Amino acid sequence: MALSRCRCAFFTVLQARSLSVCGVKGTKRPSFDRPLPPKSPPTAYLRFVKENLHKLPSELAPKEKIKTIAVQWKSLAEEDKARYVSEYEAAKEEYKKDLDEFLQNVDEEYVKAYEKFKKKKQTYKGIIQSKRKGEYVKKPKMTAYSVFTSENFKEVYSRQPQDDSVSQGQKIANTSRELSGMWKKIDPSEKASLEAKANQINRERKAMAATVKVES
Repeated sequence: MALSRCRCAFFTVLQARSLSVCGVKGTKRPSFDRPLPPKSPPTAYLRFVKENLHKLPSELAPKEKIKTIAVQWKSLAEEDKARYVSEYEAAKEEYKKDLDEFLQNVDEEYVKAYEKFKKKKQTYKGIIQSKRKGEYVKKPKMTAYSVFTSENFKEVYSRQPQDDSVSQGQKIANTSRELSGMWKKIDPSEKASLEAKANQINRERKAMAATVKVES
């Protein structure tokens, strides 16, 4: 029973151990004072990325590199992909053997300790993701309306009374109501343009998020 539980946990949770990112100041990475299981091998695609990513022009933004390398992989001939697939399959078989050997020395106490460690790592990952700054921060999905408000909020807010006769909260509420009214009056073609902008922003954020992973 213990071996079965461990195999399930290790095989599904440790797939991202090869991915890492710098931590955030003031956040301590959880540690595990026992031997960790063997690392799972990178997939055929990740092997291709590792071998070819550095060959792309350095001036390309991370999101453009992701798009370019993905296109290169998709257009790669099957006989060329076969080498990466073969390397992965061989490494996976070796990994399974190492894991089987490792699991021979695992008991219930280890399982409980490791489960506790995993929870701490997940908490740490959440803290890291929430604390990272700039374009790497995970942000809410944009909509046409949110693009509209972000483009017009400052102008509409500036039309509110600048003295203390109206509280800041009331100014924001008034601005939101005015923006809502403006949104109802814009024509469908402008809404379609805003929808396209929102989709582009979401694609860019998704691409950037893919470059930031926390070691598990």
